[in-house]
Amino acid sequence: MANEPIIFMKDDNDVNFYPLVHIEGIQGWPDNLSDLDIDSLKEELSGVNSEMVGIQSQINTIQSAIANMPTVSDTGWQNITFLNNAIAYDTTSTPKARLFSVNGVYFLSLKGAFKGLTSNNVEIGRIPTSMTFAIKENKSFAQNMSVSNSLAQFTRMRLDTNGTIKIERATVDTITNTMWFPIDITIML
Repeated sequence: MANEPIIFMKDDNDVNFYPLVHIEGIQGWPDNLSDLDIDSLKEELSGVNSEMVGIQSQINTIQSAIANMPTVSDTGWQNITFLNNAIAYDTTSTPKARLFSVNGVYFLSLKGAFKGLTSNNVEIGRIPTSMTFAIKENKSFAQNMSVSNSLAQFTRMRLDTNGTIKIERATVDTITNTMWFPIDITIML
Protein backbone atom coordinates (compact mmCIF):
# COMPACT_ATOMS: atom_id res chain seq x y z
CA MET A 1 0.00 0.00 0.00
CA ALA A 2 1.38 3.42 -0.92
CA ASN A 3 1.91 5.96 1.81
CA GLU A 4 -0.73 8.62 1.50
CA PRO A 5 -0.14 12.03 3.04
CA ILE A 6 -2.29 12.97 5.99
CA ILE A 7 -4.65 15.80 5.18
CA PHE A 8 -5.89 17.70 8.20
CA MET A 9 -9.26 19.31 8.26
CA LYS A 10 -9.30 22.95 9.38
CA ASP A 11 -12.05 24.95 10.98
CA ASP A 12 -12.90 28.58 10.15
CA ASN A 13 -10.02 29.78 12.42
CA ASP A 14 -7.47 27.60 10.55
CA VAL A 15 -7.18 25.17 13.52
CA ASN A 16 -6.90 21.43 12.91
CA PHE A 17 -9.85 19.36 14.03
CA TYR A 18 -10.66 15.70 13.93
CA PRO A 19 -14.10 14.81 12.60
CA LEU A 20 -16.11 11.99 14.02
CA VAL A 21 -15.98 9.04 11.64
CA HIS A 22 -17.74 5.73 11.63
CA ILE A 23 -15.34 2.77 11.94
CA GLU A 24 -16.36 1.56 8.50
CA GLY A 25 -14.88 4.78 7.10
CA ILE A 26 -11.34 4.07 8.40
CA GLN A 27 -9.20 2.42 5.80
CA GLY A 28 -7.40 -0.70 7.01
CA TRP A 29 -9.62 -1.40 10.02
CA PRO A 30 -11.84 -4.43 10.01
CA ASP A 31 -15.50 -3.75 9.37
CA ASN A 32 -16.32 -5.16 12.75
CA LEU A 33 -14.10 -4.87 15.81
CA SER A 34 -15.26 -8.28 16.90
CA ASP A 35 -13.29 -9.62 13.92
CA LEU A 36 -10.01 -8.60 15.62
CA ASP A 37 -7.98 -11.60 16.78
CA ILE A 38 -7.14 -10.49 20.34
CA ASP A 39 -5.20 -13.68 21.10
CA SER A 40 -2.99 -13.10 18.07
CA LEU A 41 -2.37 -9.51 19.17
CA LYS A 42 -1.48 -10.68 22.69
CA GLU A 43 0.95 -13.20 21.21
CA GLU A 44 2.59 -10.49 19.08
CA LEU A 45 2.82 -8.21 22.10
CA SER A 46 4.44 -11.00 24.12
CA GLY A 47 7.03 -11.49 21.34
CA VAL A 48 7.78 -7.77 21.28
CA ASN A 49 8.12 -7.84 25.07
CA SER A 50 10.64 -10.70 24.83
CA GLU A 51 12.65 -8.78 22.24
CA MET A 52 12.68 -5.74 24.53
CA VAL A 53 14.10 -7.86 27.39
CA GLY A 54 16.87 -9.05 25.05
CA ILE A 55 17.60 -5.50 23.91
CA GLN A 56 17.70 -4.29 27.52
CA SER A 57 20.18 -7.06 28.32
CA GLN A 58 22.41 -5.93 25.42
CA ILE A 59 22.19 -2.32 26.61
CA ASN A 60 23.22 -3.41 30.13
CA THR A 61 26.19 -5.33 28.72
CA ILE A 62 27.33 -2.31 26.69
CA GLN A 63 26.93 0.03 29.68
CA SER A 64 28.98 -2.34 31.84
CA ALA A 65 31.71 -2.53 29.19
CA ILE A 66 31.84 1.27 28.95
CA ALA A 67 32.01 1.62 32.74
CA ASN A 68 34.95 -0.82 32.85
CA MET A 69 36.93 0.80 30.04
CA PRO A 70 40.31 2.13 31.11
CA THR A 71 40.57 5.86 31.72
CA VAL A 72 43.46 7.41 29.87
CA SER A 73 45.02 10.88 30.02
CA ASP A 74 47.92 12.23 27.98
CA THR A 75 49.72 15.59 28.00
CA GLY A 76 51.30 15.08 24.59
CA TRP A 77 54.98 15.84 23.99
CA GLN A 78 56.21 19.04 25.66
CA ASN A 79 59.67 20.61 25.61
CA ILE A 80 62.04 20.13 28.53
CA THR A 81 63.60 23.36 29.89
CA PHE A 82 67.40 23.37 29.62
CA LEU A 83 69.58 23.95 32.71
CA ASN A 84 73.34 24.62 33.24
CA ASN A 85 74.31 25.32 29.61
CA ALA A 86 72.69 22.14 28.30
CA ILE A 87 71.20 22.44 24.81
CA ALA A 88 69.56 20.10 22.29
CA TYR A 89 72.12 17.86 20.60
CA ASP A 90 70.64 18.81 17.21
CA THR A 91 67.39 20.10 15.72
CA THR A 92 65.91 16.62 15.36
CA SER A 93 66.47 15.57 18.96
CA THR A 94 65.00 18.37 21.09
CA PRO A 95 64.45 16.89 24.57
CA LYS A 96 60.76 16.42 25.35
CA ALA A 97 58.59 14.88 28.07
CA ARG A 98 55.14 13.31 27.97
CA LEU A 99 53.02 12.30 30.96
CA PHE A 100 50.19 9.84 30.50
CA SER A 101 48.09 7.70 32.78
CA VAL A 102 46.05 4.53 32.44
CA ASN A 103 43.53 3.92 35.22
CA GLY A 104 45.40 6.30 37.54
CA VAL A 105 48.87 4.77 36.97
CA TYR A 106 51.21 7.48 35.66
CA PHE A 107 54.03 7.03 33.14
CA LEU A 108 56.57 9.66 32.11
CA SER A 109 58.25 9.30 28.73
CA LEU A 110 61.42 11.23 27.91
CA LYS A 111 63.03 11.55 24.48
CA GLY A 112 65.70 13.62 22.76
CA ALA A 113 69.39 14.31 23.40
CA PHE A 114 71.48 16.94 25.21
CA LYS A 115 74.96 18.36 24.71
CA GLY A 116 76.84 21.36 26.11
CA LEU A 117 77.82 19.69 29.38
CA THR A 118 81.30 19.87 30.88
CA SER A 119 80.94 17.90 34.11
CA ASN A 120 79.23 15.07 35.96
CA ASN A 121 76.69 15.58 38.72
CA VAL A 122 74.79 18.38 37.00
CA GLU A 123 71.13 19.15 36.35
CA ILE A 124 70.53 19.23 32.60
CA GLY A 125 66.81 19.93 32.31
CA ARG A 126 63.42 20.28 33.93
CA ILE A 127 60.16 18.76 32.77
CA PRO A 128 57.08 21.05 32.60
CA THR A 129 55.69 21.88 36.06
CA SER A 130 52.28 20.57 34.97
CA MET A 131 53.78 17.06 35.08
CA THR A 132 55.66 17.12 38.41
CA PHE A 133 52.60 16.31 40.57
CA ALA A 134 52.86 12.67 39.48
CA ILE A 135 56.49 12.22 40.60
CA LYS A 136 56.32 10.90 44.17
CA GLU A 137 59.95 9.76 44.51
CA ASN A 138 63.29 10.25 42.76
CA LYS A 139 63.79 7.81 39.88
CA SER A 140 67.24 6.76 38.66
CA PHE A 141 67.87 5.31 35.22
CA ALA A 142 70.82 4.54 32.93
CA GLN A 143 71.33 5.80 29.39
CA ASN A 144 73.98 5.31 26.76
CA MET A 145 76.07 8.29 25.62
CA SER A 146 78.92 9.16 23.20
CA VAL A 147 81.51 6.52 22.43
CA SER A 148 84.91 7.31 23.96
CA ASN A 149 88.20 5.46 23.28
CA SER A 150 86.26 3.09 21.00
CA LEU A 151 84.11 1.97 23.94
CA ALA A 152 80.42 2.43 24.56
CA GLN A 153 79.84 4.83 27.44
CA PHE A 154 76.90 5.26 29.82
CA THR A 155 75.43 7.73 32.28
CA ARG A 156 73.40 7.30 35.42
CA MET A 157 70.63 9.87 35.41
CA ARG A 158 67.99 10.79 37.94
CA LEU A 159 64.56 12.36 37.73
CA ASP A 160 63.87 14.27 40.95
CA THR A 161 60.45 14.93 42.48
CA ASN A 162 60.78 18.60 41.51
CA GLY A 163 61.01 17.59 37.83
CA THR A 164 64.72 18.11 37.26
CA ILE A 165 66.75 15.63 35.23
CA LYS A 166 70.28 15.23 36.51
CA ILE A 167 73.35 13.40 35.24
CA GLU A 168 74.81 11.84 38.38
CA ARG A 169 77.77 9.97 36.92
CA ALA A 170 79.22 8.90 33.57
CA THR A 171 81.61 6.12 32.63
CA VAL A 172 84.05 8.71 31.22
CA ASP A 173 86.14 10.95 33.45
CA THR A 174 86.27 13.95 31.13
CA ILE A 175 83.02 15.27 29.70
CA THR A 176 83.16 17.72 26.78
CA ASN A 177 80.44 20.03 25.53
CA THR A 178 80.08 18.11 22.24
CA MET A 179 79.24 14.75 23.84
CA TRP A 180 75.91 13.15 23.10
CA PHE A 181 73.62 12.53 26.12
CA PRO A 182 70.36 10.98 24.88
CA ILE A 183 67.29 10.33 26.98
CA ASP A 184 64.93 7.71 25.67
CA ILE A 185 62.94 6.08 28.44
CA THR A 186 59.47 5.60 29.89
CA ILE A 187 59.30 5.55 33.69
CA MET A 188 56.37 4.23 35.67
CA LEU A 189 55.80 6.71 38.47
